[in-house]
Amino acid sequence: DVPLPREGVHQRPILGLKKVLVSVVHWQDGDSLNDSLIQKHTLSRDPDSLRSYILAASLGKLTLDGTMISSTSGPRPDLCKSGSPFPMSLALAEGEKAARTAGLDPDNFDYLINVIDCGGGAAAFTPGRIMGVYGQSETPHVYKHEFGHNLGYAHGATYERCPRHEGTVKTPQGCTETGYGDTGDTVSGGETLYPAYNRWWSGWL
Repeated sequence: DVPLPREGVHQRPILGLKKVLVSVVHWQDGDSLNDSLIQKHTLSRDPDSLRSYILAASLGKLTLDGTMISSTSGPRPDLCKSGSPFPMSLALAEGEKAARTAGLDPDNFDYLINVIDCGGGAAAFTPGRIMGVYGQSETPHVYKHEFGHNLGYAHGATYERCPRHEGTVKTPQGCTETGYGDTGDTVSGGETLYPAYNRWWSGWL
């Protein structure tokens, strides 16, 4: 819905202050989620948090602020006993239930991060406003990765073992393409700031 900066330019600017709701949903019969660590990884002012990362990547043009809530739902669902990951619909439902129990309307937030313990992994709408994280992460990388998807960034690939002739490397013919192997891209296996072309697309450069 944001107008493009000039006609004929394909961008999706995400600028200004955006409100984020982080919902941490525990099961009655226990789980591995650590509220204080999730807070540190997402909305805190820790230098490695999602909030700090986005502030740096956007050159201050996008600020994330908001609220983290923690609640206890029912017993662990069978889906989360099987180890099957990526239950986005469950994360959505549990996150909304937690928000409304806390007197919050999820529609009043720009982004929703729903954390449940359900087999590990994470997913996000690309582009979109919702991510689901299905277990305790020991680093904030998963939030940076999935938020990149929310911004509209897809997984990238890289070329390896490209043919060389004297001092020249030729690509892409003859190279091996490795999916999810770009170490210069946080949504593609790396741990750097988002690549320049993604930051330009978001209106930050």
